[in-house]
Amino acid sequence: MGGLCCIVETKKVNAIIFTSASTVQSFFEIMRRLSYDTYSVISNVKAIIAIGPATSEELRKRNIKAFESKEHTIRGTLELAKILLNEKSQY
Repeated sequence: MGGLCCIVETKKVNAIIFTSASTVQSFFEIMRRLSYDTYSVISNVKAIIAIGPATSEELRKRNIKAFESKEHTIRGTLELAKILLNEKSQY
């Protein structure tokens, strides 16, 4: 996970997709154990995407603004990521 933090910090990660509330909890717990400032690390990510309402709520509890896919499936989140990253690359 430490390697992932370095990749995210160097702006090489365009999106993070959270597939459940428990993955949000685990991500934050791992970051805490590794003594990373989670908010600083993910501030470099262009799109934080939640698979559905429960996942979005867990991110909101942590003051993370996320996009929620309309289709609450992996496919739906990937389609949303493609749309968001294409839009952001045009600016």
